[in-house]
Amino acid sequence: MEERVFEQKRGQHRTRITFGEAKVMAYREDQHHAATFEVEYEELPFESHSHTDKMQPARAAAIFLLGYALLGSVSYQLGGGMLALSPGTALFQVLLAAVFEIAYRRTKVTFTIFDTISGSLFVIDDTHKDEIISTLEERRDTQIRERHGAVDPLNHPERERQRFGFLLEKGVIDRLRYNQAIAEIDQGDMAALPSPSTVPPSGTVH
Repeated sequence: MEERVFEQKRGQHRTRITFGEAKVMAYREDQHHAATFEVEYEELPFESHSHTDKMQPARAAAIFLLGYALLGSVSYQLGGGMLALSPGTALFQVLLAAVFEIAYRRTKVTFTIFDTISGSLFVIDDTHKDEIISTLEERRDTQIRERHGAVDPLNHPERERQRFGFLLEKGVIDRLRYNQAIAEIDQGDMAALPSPSTVPPSGTVH
């Protein structure tokens, strides 16, 4: 498989995901720390979760300024008072609130996170998100099929049936491969039974 590199940046968050031959290397950096790790594709989980990082002070400031502008305008219309704001001042407060709201929206970052044994892999929700996630899943499934797609004759038949059922459920294999594996497991299970020539005659006492 060819090596591919995706770099993402949103606000103070930066990620770099490198797809190698057998492993994916993930780098993540924000205003607090930076970390990198690598993990084999088969170790990627089938489930992921999302997290949104928000600049809450900016949203709080926007709400406060907008509320202050509204209250001041109403107070001004009612004849003045300590909280009264002239139309020009109220408009300035609204514009300032808009600036803080834009800052909040631009710094808000949503991640899709895959928790692995080596670390958490973060994918920023941008135009590359779907391609990155589909590449992760495709390479994970391919590696699992290559390494674990054959029937293991040393494993208990029932465990093998459960294993291939799980692979089918997760979409790693299709129904055709599942049926082939089950047939192979059943054939091996039957071969393990004693042949008629080795079964003692009925009523034989040992």
